[in-house]
Amino acid sequence: MAENGLRRVRLYDARASCFTYPANKGVPHHLPARWAGHTDVRTTKRWSVKPDVEDLRSAADR
Repeated sequence: MAENGLRRVRLYDARASCFTYPANKGVPHHLPARWAGHTDVRTTKRWSVKPDVEDLRSAADR
């Protein structure tokens, strides 16, 4: 990554991105949870789905 001028991304962070993107685009939460191998949707929402920048922006505006 350094050789190509890219920032270092841990695999754990990349994994979370794979679940955050569809969750923030309206995919039902049970689908990313199933993809993650979680039996409880709350686990995915708590540990793998991160807020989108735009979600934070609207919260700040309020």
